[in-house]
Amino acid sequence: MAGTQVSFAREQPEDARLLLTARRDDLLDADPDDEFRARLDGINAPLTTALTRLTKMLRRRADARGADAVTRAVVDLPNATIRRHMRDGGQLPGWLERDVEAAARRLLQP
Repeated sequence: MAGTQVSFAREQPEDARLLLTARRDDLLDADPDDEFRARLDGINAPLTTALTRLTKMLRRRADARGADAVTRAVVDLPNATIRRHMRDGGQLPGWLERDVEAAARRLLQP
């Protein structure tokens, strides 16, 4: 999961920049209705499910601390790394996927 984000950013740099700079609340009206929130939750459901499944697999439970550790490794680490390299139009080094994957593995070790 961590390396895939780097690959996506390399293949779709403009989309990656948008995802890295715009927060969810920045894109919403002041008070979105329940239907819109339900649609947004549905769009995010596959990611939430994958993170929960990964947390249970790696931590044998899906408590808040385990979920935070997995999210830190497979979401926060790659996003911060991509953001730093893409700043001011920078290019992503060819070795970045491997390094991010290795760092995520280390963070996920018990």
